[in-house]
Amino acid sequence: MAIEYYSPVDINGVLQVEASSAPNFQLYRSGTGQLWNFSVDSSARLQLKEAASLGGTKNVRFQIDDAGQVDITSGALTISSDGSNATTFTESGSGTMTIATADDFIVDATGDIVLDAADNDVLFKDAGTHIGTINMSSSNLTILSSVDDKDIIFKGKDGGSDITALTLDMSDGGKATFNN
Repeated sequence: MAIEYYSPVDINGVLQVEASSAPNFQLYRSGTGQLWNFSVDSSARLQLKEAASLGGTKNVRFQIDDAGQVDITSGALTISSDGSNATTFTESGSGTMTIATADDFIVDATGDIVLDAADNDVLFKDAGTHIGTINMSSSNLTILSSVDDKDIIFKGKDGGSDITALTLDMSDGGKATFNN
């Protein structure tokens, strides 16, 4: 049974939707061709579904299972504290995860940081252009600069000053220069 309201409904207290199977709550805005469905499926997952029309196929867009696992099954996750300069996490459909951010990407952890991929590559990109790779294969750690003739520079701090400890000159066939 569908109840249609054409004016605001004010509920003071708890709104409870209860049914013996697949309880749900639907929001539909006529003229927009969009239906949003909040439901609990037979596995006790809270789901947010979207459909193009009242009778259309409902596609799961977001769900939380009873163990607290959150799944976004379509699109990307965008996080922003102020509505601008967002960071977006997107999965390609083939297992590749892209983290796109407007500024620096900082990893800050008190424990181990583990980046693991099937082919053991960590790719670095700047505005979508591949600039470098870290790879672990056959017990070798490989650091690769993907840009022609660009050096790999190892820097550190000494007495509060930045120092260059080692420069690998890629324009000179891999020449290594240590700081004195």
